[in-house]
Amino acid sequence: MQRALPALKARERSGDRTRRRLFEAAMTEFRRVGVERASIGRIAETAGVSRPSFYFHFPTKDHVLLELQWTLEEPIATRIERARTLDEALTALVDGLVEALGALANPEVFAEMVRIYTRHAASEALADQPHYLMRAMATRFVEAQSDGRLREGLDSERATHLFLTSVFGYLSLPVGIEESRRDLHTLISLFVAEAP
Repeated sequence: MQRALPALKARERSGDRTRRRLFEAAMTEFRRVGVERASIGRIAETAGVSRPSFYFHFPTKDHVLLELQWTLEEPIATRIERARTLDEALTALVDGLVEALGALANPEVFAEMVRIYTRHAASEALADQPHYLMRAMATRFVEAQSDGRLREGLDSERATHLFLTSVFGYLSLPVGIEESRRDLHTLISLFVAEAP
């Protein structure tokens, strides 16, 4: 029985490496031709695996984008959790997303990634996602409401939904980095209570 464990771990590592190669090949293909025109066959060939292997790891191209979303969200959520105020948390979210947009170096792929939530809002495709940003922002809005830092008339649950919907809706358009940063910082002012 103990002999099987190393082999299982080796297979898991191999599967992780294959998944990573497929993800990187898909991102290269998406940047080159866009998500819609990306070829699963080319992605698999670039990764050095079969087409069925792609589908084993990513049932659709949207699943690659969900993986990208998860990868980008986790460090931003950490920044949100470290923030001391709602304003700092919202700024951390906006700055993190704008930096991710810049790092991805393709506004159309980024926009396609955030559109997943409108395409699959009611489906099970999003049920197993970690939703790092949603959880981190919900916590911050609850704290801000109890501390009086959330704009009067908003409840924390509604504010979380409205703010993230607004951010992702805006980012679903291929907008430039500096324009995105400016407009999203303006959005922050609609949610944060003015200092007395």
